[in-house]
Amino acid sequence: LVSRPDLSVLDTAYSLVTSRALLDRRAVVVAADRDELLARLAEVSAEQGVGGKSAFLFTGQGSQRARMGLE
Repeated sequence: LVSRPDLSVLDTAYSLVTSRALLDRRAVVVAADRDELLARLAEVSAEQGVGGKSAFLFTGQGSQRARMGLE
């Protein structure tokens, strides 16, 4: 979202809710606009001890392959 201002926050949220696996741990961020969303995502990353950059992968079904995260 930071480097892609053309991406809709609503479309991104919808995709996250409807197409991702149900994991044991998840974070929920509520925001009124894009700037607030980015600030709150940064807060969640800091609270969880996530260092460096965060990445959201929308890989689809069956597109995973060995070592794909290194690219």
